[in-house]
Amino acid sequence: MKSHEARCACGGVQYKFTGEHYTVYACHCTTCQQRTGSAFGLSMLVPATSIEITESDFDDVVTKDGVHCSTVLAAKV
Repeated sequence: MKSHEARCACGGVQYKFTGEHYTVYACHCTTCQQRTGSAFGLSMLVPATSIEITESDFDDVVTKDGVHCSTVLAAKV
């Protein structure tokens, strides 16, 4: 089974994704444009059960808008 490790933009939260993703897409909304400084942001849809937080500098990892640096790690759709 495939495994990928990544981190948020500031490096304060590290996570691991195991398994297959549903899809990868480019979002052109204003929030993604501001977050990336470009015309779009890339996102990947994965099953919620396949993500594991492996390291965090924060007690409350995920806030309403993402992690503390505004990186969106998870959202329910």
